[in-house]
Amino acid sequence: MKKNSFDNRLQNDLFPDMPASFERGLKKAMEQAGVKPGRRLAATGIFTGVVSVATVAVCLVIVLLGVMGRNKGKTNAASSNQNDQTIQTVQPTESPADWKGTTTEDIEIVFDCTVEVPDGKSFQIAETQKRVFSPEEISNYMDALLPDGERYIELPLTKGYYSAVISDYIGLCRNVGTEADQEYLDQLKKKMEKAPDAWDKKLLSRSAYSGGDSFSVFCEQEDGTYSSFFSDGESGFSYRRKESDGYLDESSLWDNELSILQTGHFADPNQLLPAALEMLSVFSLDDMQLCNTEKLIIFRGDIPAAYGWTFTFTHGTDGLPQYNVLNTYAYGGTTAPAPTLFSPFGQEIAQISVSNDGVIQYIMMQNIVETPKVVLEPVKLCDADTLQKSIIRQLQYTYSYAASMIPESKIIIRSIKLCSALVNVKEHYDTGKLIPAWYVTYIYIGQNQDESLDLNGHFVPASTFSEENTQYYSAIDGTYIEPRLKQEDYLRAGHSLG
Repeated sequence: MKKNSFDNRLQNDLFPDMPASFERGLKKAMEQAGVKPGRRLAATGIFTGVVSVATVAVCLVIVLLGVMGRNKGKTNAASSNQNDQTIQTVQPTESPADWKGTTTEDIEIVFDCTVEVPDGKSFQIAETQKRVFSPEEISNYMDALLPDGERYIELPLTKGYYSAVISDYIGLCRNVGTEADQEYLDQLKKKMEKAPDAWDKKLLSRSAYSGGDSFSVFCEQEDGTYSSFFSDGESGFSYRRKESDGYLDESSLWDNELSILQTGHFADPNQLLPAALEMLSVFSLDDMQLCNTEKLIIFRGDIPAAYGWTFTFTHGTDGLPQYNVLNTYAYGGTTAPAPTLFSPFGQEIAQISVSNDGVIQYIMMQNIVETPKVVLEPVKLCDADTLQKSIIRQLQYTYSYAASMIPESKIIIRSIKLCSALVNVKEHYDTGKLIPAWYVTYIYIGQNQDESLDLNGHFVPASTFSEENTQYYSAIDGTYIEPRLKQEDYLRAGHSLG
């Protein structure tokens, strides 16, 4: 196929070094995404016209990769228009064929990854500052979330409190109670026996949160249990509808708890999403974008008491949210090159959990920022070769020492996604910037021990281990960045920027 058989301007502007064999895949992807020749990749709304052709993955640094979420094969995406947000699924595609089987001097690195390619409008850089919630805002949020009544700065652990928790738990144990549940009830009863009948009430005063200090507050509900609210005094707060409950998302479950995902009843998340969006509006965060949806299990002790969904939102640019990441990452010890950019304020997250009955159960707001303002558009991204070389170089620095001591060391790149990343602005510590970034998930595999004979002379085969980690790379120049880690924390751990 000749190079002039599709939009030359698109190729020259975005990826001049693209191999000719990739053109057919790009053209087909553009057609499936509803993009006509003569236009840049664009969309009327975020993730409208998802590209799902494997060969378009070779253009990793050109088109938007799928958004974001702690995913196990699929990722949630949403419209950048808050009122139009719905839960959609972006199917991953295969990685470029010529990226597979890469071997380096120190360790084998295999690019066998999936990519998720939604369509986007443009690539931008936007600046923002840390949002500080005012005392008036915090007061309004407590009014919206907590039941009417007195607000205490300490949880009243009286006989009445334990009686309410026990009564709440016994109702669940009638049908599914176990011996462990009875032990838990016995512990609660012993605490109730030792608890005082009355409690010296310590009421919340406005001075507790007018000075920007952190505080906690508890408010009694009709059934005798308590709701709780916590503020860090700056850009974060949390709410628990029932302080004694445990709230777990599906990614937080232990392996022996995963069966709950099949036995529990979970409502259609699209029916619960409006309740979460309404709360965002209460917090004046309508500009945040949905980046992940997970099943929610509400535990009372060890018993699932209710089910629902947790919705995670972040700020982003032009329909491309930040990819909120809670899993582990590695940056290679003191000998590896430092990230070129860090997190300015800590990773942003707005998480709202809604039970099947549409009731807000849990809220966590952390490191919230102001509405980003675009300062540069469009932004040209680095080419695919630059990205691949940067990934290989950084993983070599990170793992070469370990690989020299661990037999059969191998790294398998499992997914590469494009997202927005909030990074610091050097010499301007009160400002952060959102840039396009590549989020890379990989597995490090190695041999734990050589084959051997046990004390009885029986053969013991060699064992292996596998651990998953993640890294970020700037989509502008391909350099290694870390938007989950603040620079001062990196330096405090003994690393240098040199």
